[in-house]
Amino acid sequence: MAKEKLTKVMALYKRVTRLPFGQKIFSIMVARMAPYFSTIKPLITELRANYCECLIKKEKVFRII
Repeated sequence: MAKEKLTKVMALYKRVTRLPFGQKIFSIMVARMAPYFSTIKPLITELRANYCECLIKKEKVFRII
């Protein structure tokens, strides 16, 4: 398999996750860029080529229409 060039997002992930609370910081940054992500508040725990793992809390919310 050929060595893949890092995308801007992957390079940012590798740089930010070295910091304390890096996964949380990166998740907030992604949530600000992607529509509707800020409403589900994901925590991206792993990111690599063709793979992304994130945790999303299940919330019990009652909506009255």
